[in-house]
Amino acid sequence: LPARAQAVAAAGALPDVPGVRRTHARLAAAPQAPGRARELVDGACRSWGLEHVVDDAKLIVSELVSNAVEHAGTDIDVTVRCHRGLLRLGVADRSAMAPVPATRDGDGPAVAGPVALRGRGLPMVASQSRAWGVIPAQGGKIVWAALPTARG
Repeated sequence: LPARAQAVAAAGALPDVPGVRRTHARLAAAPQAPGRARELVDGACRSWGLEHVVDDAKLIVSELVSNAVEHAGTDIDVTVRCHRGLLRLGVADRSAMAPVPATRDGDGPAVAGPVALRGRGLPMVASQSRAWGVIPAQGGKIVWAALPTARG
C-alpha cells in the first residue's frame, strides 16, 4: 500500500471491512469526553479479549480526546478497530490544526509557560504505541495511534 493508504488504515479511517472489529462514538467537546472515550476503549478491549492492552489504550485515547477537547473544541469521533494484530485508535475533530508535541531545550523541561507544566501527552502517546500520527481529513483531522495486540 502507498504510505497515505497505510496511514489511513492505521487511523481506522477506512470503511467497514469484513473481519475488522470496530466500535465508534461521537462525543461532544466537553469535560466528560475523555472518560467516555476510555469507557468505549475499555468495553471494546474487554469484549475482544484484549485486556492486556486496555490500560495503555485508555491512557492513549484519553490524551488524544483531551487534546481534541482543549484545542479543537468541536465534536469528536472516536473509532476503535482491531485488525491484523493492531488495536487502532482514531480521534477525529473538525480542526485542521495539527497537534504539536512539546519541544525540549536540551535535557530541561518543556519550553514556554503552560507547556512547561503540560504538553507531555504526545510524547507519552509515542512511547506507549507502536506508531501514531495525524491525517488531514475533510473538515478537520484524525489523530491516530496503533498498539500491538500480541501478548508480551
